[in-house]
Amino acid sequence: MARAGHQYLHRQAIGFELGQQSQQGAGRKLIGHLVGQRPADSVTRQHGHQGDEFGAAAVPFVSHGIMIWSLGGIAGYIGFGFIADVVGRRPTVILYSVGTIAAGLTLYLGLTSYEPYYPVVLPIFGYFVFGTFTGFAVYLPELFPTHVRSTAHGFTTGTARVVTRFGPLVAGLMVPASGSFNKVTAVMTCCAVFSIIAMFLGRETKGQALPR
Repeated sequence: MARAGHQYLHRQAIGFELGQQSQQGAGRKLIGHLVGQRPADSVTRQHGHQGDEFGAAAVPFVSHGIMIWSLGGIAGYIGFGFIADVVGRRPTVILYSVGTIAAGLTLYLGLTSYEPYYPVVLPIFGYFVFGTFTGFAVYLPELFPTHVRSTAHGFTTGTARVVTRFGPLVAGLMVPASGSFNKVTAVMTCCAVFSIIAMFLGRETKGQALPR
């Protein structure tokens, strides 16, 4: 009994650490703001719009940015399961987490204007940052036996969200110190490293029977 309890705690710890990806997800309000803010800033620099004129000119860029970001996310949600069935659960989570970090850092630190690469990198970022959340439904239920599966899955993801709900608040406090929304969002994106750590601690479940 004690050994089983220890195994559950270990698996819950893995699920909680994977849930820390929600830190980056909890910061999606900030990320979403920047998805629109970067095109808006680009409009200001390139066309010199101000006031109401600036707002009207920025709307198509902001709308287009949010749209292609979300479309990339839909593809990421769909693709995760198929990739996980081919290469395994852990490698897929690691792939998506590395992709999130790489695309996020490129988007917020590497690009200085909307054209020409922002519309290309943005859906790639959406693919990885949204698609990772499919891993919660694919991987975590396979870690726990039937009699605790639903409770354990809900507990691990819910507890992680309770902790990471402070992400946007912390990010907001970091902005004055860093002087840049971009730098703060890049830091929040790097929280995907928690998912990578969790995968090295967890076991592979592809092709294995569900624990009873």
